[in-house]
Amino acid sequence: MDDWHLETPETFSYPDEDDEDDTSFSDEEDTSSSDDEEIPFNAEEEISINDEEEIPLSDEEVIPLSDEEDPAPRCAEFPYVVGNSIPLQVKTPQHETMVEAKIIRLFEPFTFSCAMVVRIDCPALAMDGNEDMVLKVFDRRFSWSSREISDVKPWSLELEKDFIQFASGEIGSKFVRALPEGTEEPPRSEWNTSQDEAFLEYTTTGIFHSETKSYKLMKDMQGTDIPRLLAKVVLPAGDLALPEPLEQGHPGVLLQYIPGFLMSELPYNAPRKLWQLICNDAARIIDRMEDMGVLNMDIHARSFIVKLDVEEATGFKVTLIDFGVCRFRDEYDNEQKWKVAKAEHVEEQLQEEGDVGHDMQFSLRGAIEWPRPPEYPKLTIDYDHLGPIPGKLFDDQ
Repeated sequence: MDDWHLETPETFSYPDEDDEDDTSFSDEEDTSSSDDEEIPFNAEEEISINDEEEIPLSDEEVIPLSDEEDPAPRCAEFPYVVGNSIPLQVKTPQHETMVEAKIIRLFEPFTFSCAMVVRIDCPALAMDGNEDMVLKVFDRRFSWSSREISDVKPWSLELEKDFIQFASGEIGSKFVRALPEGTEEPPRSEWNTSQDEAFLEYTTTGIFHSETKSYKLMKDMQGTDIPRLLAKVVLPAGDLALPEPLEQGHPGVLLQYIPGFLMSELPYNAPRKLWQLICNDAARIIDRMEDMGVLNMDIHARSFIVKLDVEEATGFKVTLIDFGVCRFRDEYDNEQKWKVAKAEHVEEQLQEEGDVGHDMQFSLRGAIEWPRPPEYPKLTIDYDHLGPIPGKLFDDQ
């Protein structure tokens, strides 16, 4: 997500979405089979590193950060702390209610949303009796990547007070209403900090709408190839009333929690002979998503979770996460333009550093070939000079 270029008001628009019926509570078991059944694999026999019983998250667990992943400095008003409980207004097609979400684990550094594992005592939301779920709050105050890309100062209480005063006034309301058309004044180079905050609130709200529209269009993929969307939520923001098209409070989503490892960590968690099949499964998910009218423009190796699954032919199941930066079929005038967009998307996956196909081929030293439609020419990369993959890997490599 760090490579995403924040769009300007001239091109940025919220996707159209219907607020109803975009969450799924289906308990039906998916019976689809893997396309790679020709290679039988017994995960319990061949993968010793992953055959231990899953250990439940403790109330104090935080993902360790590397030196390159230090989170932005905390402030006294920072609510996302392990052990804290935060209020959420939960919205489902059936009901609305207020709940307390206890933060169990943080996914840091935050990018365009604040993502964490939370525990909520709400039987209507729990899946298979599991009270742990993923909460993503689209909170411009602490969405570090948005602020960094937009060259906006770190959030502070003083900035927030100025923004509230600005947004509550006639000038601020006029400025916000002009953002979708790109007709706001003054020009971007002359914005003050309150106008910066208003633009960030607008773009962050747009990312939320992209995420929820994607889940709605891909409803048939929920619970298998993508997490299940459990509910929309709002983190209340006091009595602040923002002008349209901004959301009231900080919007978010509650998602099915899927334990596993990032696909970028594939060589340290799966045998070499399975790398190609796992990448094939990831590419299949992208193709299926595009068939449903969704182009994920911010897809990386870390956009996939890989978990142990003895019911799969490979012993692993791939799940795609993060849909905040997407394009949709209904944004294009005709089918030909949509096909061109999909073709360009295939090329970007392979040729641009940071995109999934390029990075998986590069990180695995050419041990896999990222799948692509046969009508597109193959990308040839010389990996001979790279040498062996560093680190402790499986014995069969």
